Amino acid sequence: MVICICCSEQKKSDLYDNASFCLWQNLILAELYESESEASLQNAYFGKGLALSNSFNLHTIQDMKEKIAPLIVDNITRARAESKARHLFETSDDYKVGLWLESRQRGDEAR
Repeated sequence: MVICICCSEQKKSDLYDNASFCLWQNLILAELYESESEASLQNAYFGKGLALSNSFNLHTIQDMKEKIAPLIVDNITRARAESKARHLFETSDDYKVGLWLESRQRGDEAR
């Protein structure tokens, strides 16, 4: 019976770690895409922005991160989530197209 309780506790811990990882990763992704989506959010929520889009009435992604940070006590989980989010952002098609357009624009300006 003790083995089952330990396994059950381990599964809860793993679920918590996975949820923490996904939450932090999504907050970082939201932060990275914020400049692109800010106008859309303002329009969608009648100028109230993020505050109406979440049940905690938090106005910025930074506010959300500050509220969540104490719940993620494992810095390794946070660092892994940030790394994964940046990788996802930097390998997205939109990001690649943006880099390509910037390089073309710089090339045109240099001529």
